Amino acid sequence: MIQINIKDIFPKDGVYESILGSTGVLNNLSPIGIIREGDNISAKIYRNTLTYSNISKIPKCSIHITDNPRIFYNSLFGNINYTIKNALPIINDESIYEIIFAKCIKLNNDNPSIFLLDPYSIEIGSNVHRGFSRGYSLLIDALVHFTRLDILPNKEVLKLLNIINYELKTSKRLSPDMEDIIRDLENKIVSKGYKLE
Repeated sequence: MIQINIKDIFPKDGVYESILGSTGVLNNLSPIGIIREGDNISAKIYRNTLTYSNISKIPKCSIHITDNPRIFYNSLFGNINYTIKNALPIINDESIYEIIFAKCIKLNNDNPSIFLLDPYSIEIGSNVHRGFSRGYSLLIDALVHFTRLDILPNKEVLKLLNIINYELKTSKRLSPDMEDIIRDLENKIVSKGYKLE
């Protein structure tokens, strides 16, 4: 059996996209951001969701690590095939790299509430994969758009700047380890005479 640390899956502090399985009221699989801060992982879950109702009743979850957009889409719209393992719904698909089984410990009564996720078992695919960082993906997309600032007509550039601005702000929030290069990119954009909000 391969021994892994949660840091192998979530290598830096930030938010990683996953599919969270829960049960209690009804079996459910939903896209949820997993937050790594130091040695802990947690999730913010809104009270008016089935996920919240489920883990309030049975405080356990299955966390699926994948970067397959089809899995996110199908789980969002309730069109995902699953089985039950460890009394929780799990997705049987080759694009699920790891499944982390965790206790869900409610830390506050805010909306969204923060739940500390305490892993008690991890199932690994053929190789350990890192969690999917939307912050990283948005930053890469912003870099692609940056390369177009000097070649597109002004009207198109204004549209791109709105997209870049959103992507950089979101990347900074979701992937704080990238803040230095995000600031550098913002400075490069401003030095070209463009304005970011």
